Amino acid sequence: MIIKKINVEKFRGIQNQSFALGEKITIIVGQNGTMKTTMLGMISQPFSMRKSNMRNEKTLDGVSFESKFQDKFKWSPKYDLPGDHLWSITYSKENEDSDSVYELKSAVRSKKEGNTKLRFVNARGKRRKDSYIEYPVIYLSLKRVTPIGEEHNEKLNNPLTEKEKEFYVKAHNNILSIMDEITDVNSFETHNKNSLLVDTQSYDCFLNSAGQDNIGKIIGSIISFKRLQEKYPNDYTGGLLVIDEVDATLFPSAQELLMDFLLHWASKLKLQIVLTTHSFNVIKKAYDKNFKNVTKLIYLKKTGGNIIGHEGPTIDDIIADLNILISNKNTTKKTRLYLEDPVGYIFVTNLLSSSLKKRLEIMKNVSLGAENYLNLVESGVKEFKTSLIVLDGDKEKDLKKKRYKKYKNFVSLPTNSTFPESFIYDYLFSLEETNAFWNNNVGGYSKQVCFRSYIPKPEDKAKIKQWFQEQKRNWGNNCNKVFKQWKESNSQIVEHFTKQVEDILTWLE
Repeated sequence: MIIKKINVEKFRGIQNQSFALGEKITIIVGQNGTMKTTMLGMISQPFSMRKSNMRNEKTLDGVSFESKFQDKFKWSPKYDLPGDHLWSITYSKENEDSDSVYELKSAVRSKKEGNTKLRFVNARGKRRKDSYIEYPVIYLSLKRVTPIGEEHNEKLNNPLTEKEKEFYVKAHNNILSIMDEITDVNSFETHNKNSLLVDTQSYDCFLNSAGQDNIGKIIGSIISFKRLQEKYPNDYTGGLLVIDEVDATLFPSAQELLMDFLLHWASKLKLQIVLTTHSFNVIKKAYDKNFKNVTKLIYLKKTGGNIIGHEGPTIDDIIADLNILISNKNTTKKTRLYLEDPVGYIFVTNLLSSSLKKRLEIMKNVSLGAENYLNLVESGVKEFKTSLIVLDGDKEKDLKKKRYKKYKNFVSLPTNSTFPESFIYDYLFSLEETNAFWNNNVGGYSKQVCFRSYIPKPEDKAKIKQWFQEQKRNWGNNCNKVFKQWKESNSQIVEHFTKQVEDILTWLE
């Protein structure tokens, strides 16, 4: 299963927003009070294994593979009212052609008069069998870092096999960069948690640090999923691991090594890992080459009482916001982007995300042909060797030639191997007269008006360019109406072009 996104219609400060999840890792960041932990709860809430063949299996903690309501949510009798919480999870399963959507809402836990306790239920189903999605979940709340020395605790037997103990010791020492020889792994149970701690030749489990305790819970979760995968190879299809404040009690290097460990086992065990953090070391991992294609970073910011989600902000933006400063991004040199003509500018400004455009200085008023740009690069002109050059779509085949392939800073517009104006002509001509793009009221902008005097399509390139210049004033500011329509049905093409630009930009930076 892959959880693709969460759509929040209403939940306290979050209203009418959608957040895409990473294929393997999702990092949720924001100042205190921006509902990060609540987001973890909403994502993990609808999953359980009450009907699965694996339903009787327990984690190393001895609990079911589901998240506990009380670990995730605190309620206000005054502000949390039945029906004021509505959200959905979009997910896909192997061998299924379409996505599934599970919608949740808040309702009173009991029908008794005066009962104010809430629960979450399937917003679309009334039968008990509609209650949960069958999928294993481990939720690690901040209870895992409650100091053992401050609670009554009981030492239990080692719950690990010899093979698991070897795995645990190796991961523990690698993440924490510890060179002490571990002589035993122990299980401790307190009022709040069950922990794995170690004995060494110089200290025992009673002297383990809070960081060792945190790492023990996380490694133990990985072992729990490993057991499911090994015992149920035909039933196990992956799982969801949710960690609140993953960096808690860990020093910077350990935070980075832990993220590498999690990415590795997310792949091995088909896990999606969703976590919150304030750590710059963890945040920076989202931009690392090994992470960026399988990781999503969601930044939550409170504005005017509402929580607004921002996907893919720059590191400078995040550091500034967490420190309550103005970002120094404006003093950071941007990579220049050159185009063949102003029409190319219309394309890139409509297709690229705002976060990418923030990293670029798009040279709107510089127009050179593809051959001119190539000659300048071949001549060693630094300005053009270190800039991103976007050619028209009819140069797509040229980029596969040896002269261009030597250089990594060229890309072509996604216009189906034709020049931009011709591409727009073909696209609009393909729209039915009844399409919402056209205004077919008397005297309105219609398909007839658009192509008046230009049917059939002119063979002369100059004529098509003339048509474009005549019509673009009808397509909104910067032709945004055309691109809004086109992007809705061509999202994969847009994503591919965006990735090409982002890869070149990362290489140039």
